[in-house]
Amino acid sequence: MTPQFQNIKQMLFNNRVFIVKALVLCFVATIYLNRAGYEFEEHPYIEGDGFEYCLMTESFYNHGSPDLQMQDVLKFKFALYDWYKLPNFPKQEYLDGLAWNLNIPKHELKENINSFFYSKQDKFYCYHFYTYSLFCLPAKIIGEWAGSPILHTFYKTNALLVIVTCLILLFYFSKNIYISIFSALCFCFGSCYWYLGWEHTEIFTTCLVVWGLVFFLNEKRLLGLFFMAIAVSQTQTLMLVLGFMAFWAVYEKRFNIKYMLYTFLVCIVAFSPLVFYYYHFGTANLIKDLGFMDNKYITETRLFGFYFDLNQGMVLAMPLILVTYVILYLSTLKKNIRTL
Repeated sequence: MTPQFQNIKQMLFNNRVFIVKALVLCFVATIYLNRAGYEFEEHPYIEGDGFEYCLMTESFYNHGSPDLQMQDVLKFKFALYDWYKLPNFPKQEYLDGLAWNLNIPKHELKENINSFFYSKQDKFYCYHFYTYSLFCLPAKIIGEWAGSPILHTFYKTNALLVIVTCLILLFYFSKNIYISIFSALCFCFGSCYWYLGWEHTEIFTTCLVVWGLVFFLNEKRLLGLFFMAIAVSQTQTLMLVLGFMAFWAVYEKRFNIKYMLYTFLVCIVAFSPLVFYYYHFGTANLIKDLGFMDNKYITETRLFGFYFDLNQGMVLAMPLILVTYVILYLSTLKKNIRTL
């Protein structure tokens, strides 16, 4: 076999691999974007801490800062009125409570009104940091322009995060086509699939961690550390992972001073919540001050459930539904084509 023929054969193989990966990416993108579009119709309610993240995005949109103001509460409330088409909507009392307390002229330092705390600067800030809410701001701006439902901001952001992660796993994780496709599909149809319509940080953190690990393990250490540091800014419990990765990186460079400086600079964003809360409240962590990090919350049941819970355990949340889902999706598509 001549070298020219071998080159042509390799080029055709590479093109075929690229096309297959591109088709997988299109398949995932179609499912996620479609599901993000009708998620509001299926479950148009804000759950858990979702109100805090939604309101912080509203604050960034209205005045470019995460402090909660009366205009943020009222605009968000009227937007929900507009979409629910009801005089009352679920958990309306949460927003009413915020508005009532914001009208009170004086508050105590660290006074808590529905998860927003009074600061030394006479402003209210959430005890959740705002990285995820800031990430959702572009979708919020586009949604306001397009007149989309307010919760689409978060569903579309979650979908795009998963799609970008799928792209990274397909084209950067492994040169083996089977490993890269299997990894991408497992990620997209694992736990992330169920969290798409959840206005919380789970998908954001998971995607940023995957970005960080993939680039770090593919010799792009600083880029990987940067993505991991962004994840840490939202989920502080990942600080140990970031510390291990940073030590690995500088040890590999034999503790080169210049490289250690670069490592510190890309990781500095991870410390932004500590600086933020210490400046505004005189404490590095409001959640710790509330007692939510007490050892009494570390139980055998929680530890076991973290790995084996039938709903979201790390082991049982593996994408066992993947094959079934693909079969059902293709079956539904076939039926729709027949009815045309």
